[in-house]
Amino acid sequence: MAGEGSSVASGPFHPALCTAPARIADSSPVWLEFFVSPPPSWDETLAERAQYHFELFDLSRLYAVQANRTLNNIRGLLTTLLNSGGTQQVRAYLEGEAATRLAHRPNSWEGVTYRTLAREECFCNGTLPF
Repeated sequence: MAGEGSSVASGPFHPALCTAPARIADSSPVWLEFFVSPPPSWDETLAERAQYHFELFDLSRLYAVQANRTLNNIRGLLTTLLNSGGTQQVRAYLEGEAATRLAHRPNSWEGVTYRTLAREECFCNGTLPF
């Protein structure tokens, strides 16, 4: 890249390539935290580019806000599913939504949101309030 102080590691990075898993960071209310997790096949420069891009565009915050907005939108449905079909029904719904979204956009914040929630037993069984 041209310019003083620039490096390959600080170059822009296409968001579709940025692997960003999530974890539940807070439970009252549930709040997701997104972070960079480069696959082992990436070299150090590529991993640094992903981290730089993630920080430059504040994607952790952006994805968390969107994910938590989504969660607010499905809160009523999750409560209904839990009351009518229990933990398995909540998990099945979340897994189905994750699969649909990740099929075409493997690193989308939406798919990662649903997958993260589906994998969290305390969330699916209602211990962590929706």
